[in-house]
Amino acid sequence: MRRVTDINEVLPVLAGWDETFVKTCLEGRIGSIWAADGEVCETVLLTVGEFVLFAGTPSEDAVRFVPKGYKTNFAIMFSKGDDDRWGRLIEKVYGDKAKKTTRYAIKKEGVSSFSKIKLAAIAANIAEGYGIVKIDRELYEYCRGDEFFSDLVSQYPTYGEYERHGLGFMALHDGSPAAGCSSFSDYPGGVEIEICTRPEHRRRGLASVLAARFILECIERGLYPSWDAANLSSLALAEKLGYRLDREYACYEITDYNK
Repeated sequence: MRRVTDINEVLPVLAGWDETFVKTCLEGRIGSIWAADGEVCETVLLTVGEFVLFAGTPSEDAVRFVPKGYKTNFAIMFSKGDDDRWGRLIEKVYGDKAKKTTRYAIKKEGVSSFSKIKLAAIAANIAEGYGIVKIDRELYEYCRGDEFFSDLVSQYPTYGEYERHGLGFMALHDGSPAAGCSSFSDYPGGVEIEICTRPEHRRRGLASVLAARFILECIERGLYPSWDAANLSSLALAEKLGYRLDREYACYEITDYNK
């Protein structure tokens, strides 16, 4: 596999894909694109954080490939539509290290599909003892150094990058971060939402409040807040905020892939 520097060579393979993951990689600042060796590009691998997406002709070499410096101890790999050829290869290569799960793709209906009145009501329902603040330089640096919250800003190597292209909010309790909602990544015209709440602060509605504030901010900036649900709880929260389910799709969590 080789790193792609000219995106024009992978565009035929990615034609028709509307996933934000693909848009992010094609934009060029976040993620990386890899292609199988050869003059004609038929197999493509895209990475953003711990996520890996395959496109084109299924290839065992692509499934086995791990980009240099890819240090996470797991990957989530998924392929488009109902084509399970990639899935069969993943299971063949990784065996028991591959756990098949279900994720939930959310319809991308534009910011006009949201009710600002409803979102404002959710955002105002903050639990007693908590305060909501924007992620500033200090909180950005905090997240960079905190394993639990690192994914909120991990795709932005400097605060300047985050300030220009990202946005986010955190819930503070006694001055300490309890939960956060931020742009995991971005693409022209939108961002991908990332939410996390420390275990001891869960079941207090913080994720709902933060997500509502985040979506309202996106609307003001003319950005679409893309949501992809990792489980049914995430789907339920998305629907509460005004999103609608598009489809279920299979993905794989790969554990200890580098051993």
